[in-house]
Order: sequence, then C-alpha cells, then structure tokens
Amino acid sequence: MYFKHLLLTVLVISQLIPSALVAQDFDNYTPSTSQGELPKDLFISSTQKYLEAKENNTQIAPKRKDRKSQDQFFLENNFVLDELLRSGQLIFNDPMSNYVNKVLDNLLKNDPKLRSEIKVYMVRSSSVNAFATDRGEIFVNIGLLAQLNNEAELAFILCHELQHYIEQHNMNSYVEFKRIERNRGYRCDKSYEKIVAKHSYSRDLETEADTKGFELFQKSDYSLNAAKAVFDVLALAHVPYSNKKIDFSFLESDYVLFDANRLMLDSINEIRPYEEDESEWSTHPSTSLRKAEFLAKVEAANDSTGAAFLQSEDEFKRIQKIARFDLCDILVGARSYPAAFYHSYLLLEEYPNNSYAEKNIAKSLYGIAQYVNKENYYKITMASNSIQGEIQAAFYFFEKMTNAEVNTLAGRYLWEMHQKYPKDRQIELMAMDMIEDIIIFHLDDEEEDDPNVYFKKTKFSVIVATKNNKDDANAEEDDKDKGNFARYAFADFLEDETFQEWLNNEIKYREKRRKQEQENGDNARKRRKKQAKKRKENERKA
Repeated sequence: MYFKHLLLTVLVISQLIPSALVAQDFDNYTPSTSQGELPKDLFISSTQKYLEAKENNTQIAPKRKDRKSQDQFFLENNFVLDELLRSGQLIFNDPMSNYVNKVLDNLLKNDPKLRSEIKVYMVRSSSVNAFATDRGEIFVNIGLLAQLNNEAELAFILCHELQHYIEQHNMNSYVEFKRIERNRGYRCDKSYEKIVAKHSYSRDLETEADTKGFELFQKSDYSLNAAKAVFDVLALAHVPYSNKKIDFSFLESDYVLFDANRLMLDSINEIRPYEEDESEWSTHPSTSLRKAEFLAKVEAANDSTGAAFLQSEDEFKRIQKIARFDLCDILVGARSYPAAFYHSYLLLEEYPNNSYAEKNIAKSLYGIAQYVNKENYYKITMASNSIQGEIQAAFYFFEKMTNAEVNTLAGRYLWEMHQKYPKDRQIELMAMDMIEDIIIFHLDDEEEDDPNVYFKKTKFSVIVATKNNKDDANAEEDDKDKGNFARYAFADFLEDETFQEWLNNEIKYREKRRKQEQENGDNARKRRKKQAKKRKENERKA
C-alpha cells in the first residue's frame, strides 16, 4: 500500500520526463520527447501575443459588436493555446514533428511566406485527429500518425488544416456564433434554432476546408489515388490500427489457465463506421459524404501522376512505428489500461520479447488491479459490448474476471517481469505492491486468510473444469476451484528466497495494519469484506 499512490502517479506523469537525445532503440524503447531548442513561442507572454494578434488582424469586422467578439476571441484563444503549449502534452523537434514539417515543406514550396507562418507540434493523444489555430500552429495527434497508410494521406489532412488557418475559420466561427447568440442577421429567437444555425455554419467551414484543401493538394507532387483511403482512416478512428485476435495463452502457465467458457468471447462485434448524424444538428459533414465528394473529385481529375511518398517509404514506416510505440505509453498515461494492454499485445506479437511492450503490459495489468481494488474499475473502462473488433476481447476478459483473478494475474506477470528485468525499479515496486494487494485485498475476502495456508505449492490435477469434462472423476474438485487459479498461481515461485521475503514482509505489514485498524476503531476491513460478499453475489447472478 505504501507504494501505491506513488506508482500510479509515476504511470501518469512518466511521459513528461525527458529522455536522452539518442537514436531510438526499439528493443529498449523510450517514449518520444521534445528535442533541441525551445520554440520562441514559449518565451513570449500570452498578453504580448494577444496584443500582436489584435494588431495583425486583417479581417477587421465592420460592426463594433463583432470587433468586440474578435477581441474576446484573441484574448481567450491566446491564453488557452499557451496553456496547451506549456502543458507537457506537446512534443517538438522530435522525429515525428520533423517528418510532418518536411511534408509541409513539400506542400508549400511555392509559398515561402505561408510556410514561415506555420509551426508544427505533436500532441500526446491517441485520438485520430489534427487541428490548426489562427496563430499558425498545426497540432497533429500521435494517434493519427499511428493509423495513416502513407505520406499522401498525411499531406491531404495538412492541406485541410492549412485552409482553416488561411481562412481564419476559428476566429470567424467565434464571431459568427456570438452574432447568432445576439440574433443579429438571423431569425432565430429559439435556442434550438440558434444551435442549428451554429452547426450549419460549422459544416460550411469544414466543407470549405475540404474544397480548398483539395485544390492545394492537387497542386502538390502527391498522388490523388494514394490519398483515397484517408476518409476510411477517419471513419474507423475508433478502432486500433490492427485487428489481430488476442491469444491469451501468453499470460498462462502450468499454474495459471483461464476458463475459456467464462473469459473468452464467442463472437466479436464487426468493425464498421459509426452511424453519423447527417441532420441539421451535425457540426461536421458526414465522413461518408466527404469521402464521396473527394472520390468524385479524384475521378474527375483523372490524374495518374504524383507519389504516395515524397520522402522514402521506409522513413514513413519508421515514423509510423514510433507513433505506434508511443501510443502504448500514451494510453497507460491516460489510464486507458485495457486499450493499452491490447496495443502493447500488438507490439509484442510483431516484436517478440520486446521489453517496452512487456513492461507496458505489466503497467496495464497493475493499473487495472488498482482500480479493481478500489471498486472504481468502471471509471477507466467501457462496456465490452460497445466495442468493435478484436480489442473487444481484451475489455471482455477483464470485465469477466473476478477481483482475485485480476490481482493474481497482475501479481504473477509483474513478478515474472521483475525476474526478467531485475534492474527496473518501477517494475520491482509494482510487483511488491501486487503481492501486498493479494494479501490485503484478496485474502481478507477469504475465510481461510493465512497466506501460508492459502498459497498452494502443487497445482490441481485438471486446471479448469469445462462443459465437456463434467463426468470426469476430478470434475467436482476442479469445478470447486474453477477460475480460482489464485491458490496455485505462485506455486513455482514459493521456494524463491526473494518471493518468500516479500511474502513475509507483506504478512507483517498486514498484521500491523490490522492492529492499527483495531486501535482506531476503523471498520475498513469489514467494509471490504462486505463489498467482496456483495461483489461475489453479483458475479454469481451474472
């Protein structure tokens, strides 16, 4: 318990700690951080930027109230953006942002003035998105680079974002929305009519950015045909970049086997675009409509020239690989532990024995266990039946596990990782913490709560009773222990001196903790046992 809050904090803020500026080693991967000199924007005060934005504004509104809205936009926008710049969530001068800058160089090679106004930042976000500001920043989410198929798709998205900057869409929409609120130039005295008017205006701006963005893209050396799938990427932004089936056996051993009937899904929800709102209430044109219009323009252009990559394809794949590795760390930092588990599994399948992927799986299991123990797991997960694709199996797996199973699985995997990476202090602390949690949270729920009695040194004869072996001579014994691999999960470690030392230390800590609870009249243990009883009743009903 004494490491728990520290470790959860480390998992969340680890992405903010700079790493050595060396060539990336994917076997011992270090998440991307900013490199080189700090951008000058970080040294200019928000107030100064606000005054400069007002002075340099070339779209001065003729009406006084609209000018007041413009002024308010510059004030709010500059302070919000500067807060983002200093948040630690942005990366600059790293390989990914340098790559995006080179794509912009290709797009704007004939417009050096515009190119000089654009600054690129990578955002530590899993969302498949990019956005531009009226100050000339283009923010590209790492989740977008992880999903794209080629450089031409990235180029088209940048063309779209450039138009938002060129046309000053953010400021114009802010001013227009204020005008709608005042009912100036609109016959809308009802709140829903104002909402419709705002959404309609937003759709118009997105359509304009698509249209003018296509014109800029068409003038480039990129292939129109190579960018055809860009709207498919956006339409399926809610699923991972790969749809590989999980083989959970990599977590199993002679002492831990899973009940497939209870923990494994029989069928997976099909991957498909979400149904989009194409009504007057929608803020964006539907992706399907945008795709149809784009493909029609590509066909009309009948252009067979251009390339999918103006930089090398190998360079794109390297950047994509960096993004996909970073994605695991981002998901852990965001406490999206089931998703982090799945994305780390994808890496481990592609790069077996990769230490970074293994450690992120360990962090994911640890995070899940901590929220399970606090009865707050619902805060970091989604209902598995709402998820599409093979990642659904990961959410279902943890959704159906008992609390004891989650703790035991996390404890065993972390112990194995500690043995494999003994110099990793974070893994060691998490492994110790999980052994403690098993003793405190799990054994407190059991009638037989003596760890020396509870942990078994020999495995039972048939690990899991299935529907097909009910007539087996051992079925009754197996069925009693069905799913309760906690009693046997550490059987092969119990002779280890270090494990025994940890176990004894945690037993002593538990006794000390119980004594303090009794002295303080604290009913925490009773509450935990009551919660455990209620949880087990709910599990039986389920």
